[in-house]
Amino acid sequence: MGSLLARVVKLSMPCLLSAVSLFGENDARSEVFGSVGWGRWWDDEGSPVVGFNGGGGIGRRLLPQFALEGEVNAFRGTRGYPGPASPYRARGFHAMANGLLSVFRNQRTDVFVLIGAGAAHHTSEINFGDYHSTSSASGFVANVGTGVKMVLSRHVALRPEIRLVAGSAGSSVIKPFSAELRFSLGLGYHW
Repeated sequence: MGSLLARVVKLSMPCLLSAVSLFGENDARSEVFGSVGWGRWWDDEGSPVVGFNGGGGIGRRLLPQFALEGEVNAFRGTRGYPGPASPYRARGFHAMANGLLSVFRNQRTDVFVLIGAGAAHHTSEINFGDYHSTSSASGFVANVGTGVKMVLSRHVALRPEIRLVAGSAGSSVIKPFSAELRFSLGLGYHW
C-alpha cells in the first residue's frame, strides 16, 4: 500500500507542478499601469471644462474578485468661450486609492467596478482683458467607475475605463470643480 501511494505521489507531482505554474501565469496578482484620456469637468458655473488627462499607478489583487490600486492622475483643460483663446484654464491632479471588484473574470477578460477616494489639487487661471487671476486649492476627491482589463499577452493588458470623479477643492479656487466625467485608455503590466 505504501509503495502504491508513493507511486501516485511521484506520478502526480509533474501534473501538480505544471498546474501551479500555469495558475501563476494566468493569475497575475500585481500590476503597474499608465493611462491617457479625455474628460469633462463641471463646476458651479455649469459650462464644462474640457481637456486631457494622464496618469499611472500600481495595484495588487488580494482576493480572486477584489484588488486595491493606488494612482495619480493629472489633467489640463479649458472652458470654451467665443473668441480666439479661452480665458479660463484649469490644471491639477488627483492621488487616489481604489478598490476594484471583478464582476466578470476569465483568463482573457476582467470586467470591474471601482470606488475610491483621495486628495486633489486644482489650479484655475482666468484672463478677461486686463483682469488676470490665478488660484489654487487642495481638497478631498472620490470616484466611482467601471472598466475592462483585456489580456493582450502573458503580462500585458489593455484597460479602457470610465469614471465619475467628484470632490471639493476648498473655497480659495475661483471656480472649484465639483464633478468630472473621465474616459481613459490604459496599458497594464502584470506579474
